[in-house]
Amino acid sequence: MERFYRKGIGFRLMNKAEKEVLENGYKKFNLEVYVYNARAIAFYKRQGYKSIGTADFSMESNTYKSLVMK
Repeated sequence: MERFYRKGIGFRLMNKAEKEVLENGYKKFNLEVYVYNARAIAFYKRQGYKSIGTADFSMESNTYKSLVMK
């Protein structure tokens, strides 16, 4: 996985996703990221996203805290 870090792939994917959202008539783009995923949170902050709260994410019998970013 690390061989893909710092290659601009995530940046290009985010740009594509944001473009698709806007082209489909939406004006907002929120995302959720696991609160302990510091690398992803730092990436999203570099892209201009800011934390607007938290949300619970349930999977099977576990519940995880996610950071909601806008």
